[in-house]
Amino acid sequence: MAAHTALWCVNASLLATLHPILLCISGVEHLGLRRIVAKIGLANEPSRKLFRSLGFVHESTADIFQEETLALAIPADGALPAACQALETVVSTAAAPDHVRADP
Repeated sequence: MAAHTALWCVNASLLATLHPILLCISGVEHLGLRRIVAKIGLANEPSRKLFRSLGFVHESTADIFQEETLALAIPADGALPAACQALETVVSTAAAPDHVRADP
């Protein structure tokens, strides 16, 4: 799984951005998920913006918890939103450096 080991080479900010996308890809491909839900604090606008850019849509707001619920419906054919597909291509073609081993 060189795609996963290649992530060790990116900075922490980029990794924080890639993480939810990789979870979506893995959930759809390996677990067969058809719906993914994210609960994000209202004050965390960068995360809310990221999830919206990935195709998540507003489902509800819980004022008492100060959080927004965003959801992503995966079609029956398992096709991921374009943003996730683009990242999957980049990650799957990334080469891990020699000093980083793939899965043992």
